[in-house]
Amino acid sequence: MKLSIGFFGLILVSSWASAKDLAKINEVVLTDKDLIQSLSGMNPIQRDAILKDPVSRKQWLDQLISREVLAQEGEKLEVDKDAEFKELMANLRKQALMSRVIEKNVASQMTQSAAKKYYEQHRDEYSTDRVRVQQIVLSGEAEARKVLKLTEDPKNSFQDLAEKYSIDPEAKNNRGELGYIGHDRLDPEFVKVAFTTGEGKVAGPVHTIFGYHLIKVIHKQYGKALEFHEVELPVRNALRQSLANNYIEKIKSQNKITLDQAAVEKF
Repeated sequence: MKLSIGFFGLILVSSWASAKDLAKINEVVLTDKDLIQSLSGMNPIQRDAILKDPVSRKQWLDQLISREVLAQEGEKLEVDKDAEFKELMANLRKQALMSRVIEKNVASQMTQSAAKKYYEQHRDEYSTDRVRVQQIVLSGEAEARKVLKLTEDPKNSFQDLAEKYSIDPEAKNNRGELGYIGHDRLDPEFVKVAFTTGEGKVAGPVHTIFGYHLIKVIHKQYGKALEFHEVELPVRNALRQSLANNYIEKIKSQNKITLDQAAVEKF
């Protein structure tokens, strides 16, 4: 069996000539190939832990059996005939095509030397440093800049402003307090700003999928630099994402794309 790197995670490609039957639901047989391929979205550590443990394997197989039973029931009810299902399948097909084309163009670049080079170029991102931050999330950039002006007045408490203006549903309770975050926070731009802003300073707006963030740095806690062998998996994930993004931008530049900005803004 061999591994290939895909846009949405590790895709397991079996090179076996035959498969071992594990279960049969009516006329459908589930094999060990099916079990392994169903784990393709997991990182290698999670995947190996399930494959090595008989109890975990049986639990995962039970999930596959449930999926197959429901799929067969769906076919009996002909839910695959309605328009909504067909639209869903069309979208899944596009996602699968995207995953495969990324895999074909990125996998060959995922070498050990490339991962180490990426690590050396981003060493400061791999440490146990942490920073305590507070945030205010606004829906638009203009509004975020107005609130940013309010934070410059020493009479205004950042936490009071968070409670009053933030669209974060948790703001009423935590008043913008996020506590300490590390470099592994999901949004890289948020992390970059948080770690490069001085203590007591407010930065932003920083745009993420959640809105426009104003970030206040409360305290920085310095740790230690992590060696490549300690962070190889996240380094590889970051490299994969970087290569994928570069390839996507390259393909976009080769196509004619027209964006109706007014329609987007009024959506």
